[in-house]
Amino acid sequence: MSSRIGSATTRNRTWLAVAMSALVVALGVTALVGWHVHSPRITQWLAGKTPMVYNTAISFVILGAALLAASLGRRRLTAAVAAGGDDAEGPNRSPNRSYANCRRAI
Repeated sequence: MSSRIGSATTRNRTWLAVAMSALVVALGVTALVGWHVHSPRITQWLAGKTPMVYNTAISFVILGAALLAASLGRRRLTAAVAAGGDDAEGPNRSPNRSYANCRRAI
């Protein structure tokens, strides 16, 4: 009897992870569409607040896709999406930039 309850709980958690990751991807795609059609209403969800930056929207799509793949048990796809998202900042980023920012904060 307890195995049925455990599997139902696992299915509910998987469903929740899939739904949340799909929501993150949808938010990112919506913001990207807003940037491409030059609509501040789509990129800025609350009036008077800062709109979502283009790079942040790309990160939402990449990380949402990685979470979706992970929640569906697709390990290779998760690794591929996560590795592709590592280069989201572009080819000119400094590999020691995060370390330099930490040193400045100290």
